Amino acid sequence: MMWPGSNMPYTKAKLNCTYMKAYNMSLPWNDRVDTAFQWIRDPKQPANLVMLYVEEPDYYGHIYGPDSDRVAQLLVKLNDLTRYIWDKVREFGLQERVNVVHLSDHGMDSLSPKNFINLTSFVPSDVKYDRYGNTPVLQIVPKVKQQTADLYRALKSASEKNGNFDVYTLENLPARWHFNNSQRTGPITAVARLGYGFDDMWETAEYYRKTYNVSVTPETKYGVHGYDNDLPVMHPIFFGYGPRIRERTMVDPFDTVDLFYLFCEILDLKPPAYLAGQRQHILGVLRNDSRDDDDGNGNGSTRTGTLVVIFAGSLVGSFALVSMLAFVVLWQRRRRENLVPSYLYDEAESFLDEGNKLLPASASTHQQQQSQYQHHPSSNHRSHHQHHQLRSSASINGDVVSIDV
Repeated sequence: MMWPGSNMPYTKAKLNCTYMKAYNMSLPWNDRVDTAFQWIRDPKQPANLVMLYVEEPDYYGHIYGPDSDRVAQLLVKLNDLTRYIWDKVREFGLQERVNVVHLSDHGMDSLSPKNFINLTSFVPSDVKYDRYGNTPVLQIVPKVKQQTADLYRALKSASEKNGNFDVYTLENLPARWHFNNSQRTGPITAVARLGYGFDDMWETAEYYRKTYNVSVTPETKYGVHGYDNDLPVMHPIFFGYGPRIRERTMVDPFDTVDLFYLFCEILDLKPPAYLAGQRQHILGVLRNDSRDDDDGNGNGSTRTGTLVVIFAGSLVGSFALVSMLAFVVLWQRRRRENLVPSYLYDEAESFLDEGNKLLPASASTHQQQQSQYQHHPSSNHRSHHQHHQLRSSASINGDVVSIDV
């Protein structure tokens, strides 16, 4: 459902999705969910993996910034969408058949024009270069290959003097980024520090001014992501529920690529041998064949507190974690009987109602709530995971896929 690449065949067999709907921002969110459930309940070809993309709060977060009133309003809508999905699972009696996972692929931070960096001002006038990419990561390619060393030295000196960006050659890029690929990475990479960006942002600011009537001042706030993924503000979210997912559970951070193992486990599929992730990282998310393995970690009051924090982290906390909200419905192959207690859903309605009261009505309210709820550490392509909020790193972007596995 509006997932990127879903309209392209893959593998030598030219496989494609059983169902597909191209990206269309004008299609209401609830209509997207309704279509997804039609695919799941199709009597002839029921979908067992549905991926549904929602463009907010990322889209307007870029334009108005993650701390804007516009994003606050969108979080209320996303809360309503989360309830709508939950209600549909119960309406169709799929509590013991469908696992729902909400994902994001990154966080977001504010950036103002006063912190735009002009790289050209640091480079000798006789050294020309092309740049590719967008703030906060630019590929720098000299027009004359023999000037690569001179260009690097000039930029490296400026980065050390100013302290608001870093510069790397292909050879000294941090290994944890998995970015040192000579076919896709330029000879020089410039990475802005958090809160800073490069002068390519002037083009973006001008576009927002013309298209959305956003005034451009030194203090205007835009939303940007792509900074170092070790930074907490870049961390995404992951939370889920269903017959294969443990209740009231927080697990250790895991990497985005580990989600492939999670989906394979839920769908009873054998993962391919070439995967770079770690299966053991996601085992704490999954329950065994009974609910006896759920770890409540305390009494009812502890669980209630966790529910509130989970809700705040997935919605209120999204001011700092603005990104894509993805909804993955995983149709379980083996029907399991009497696994979902009725109290779980009644409890969720109560907690969602309480959560609505927590959503910010103004920027000042938002700041208070951030200080209250954003004390949980997380990680970007590594994050915290809970049931009813399992926070994680989900690097899934995009347009729409339903795959009949």
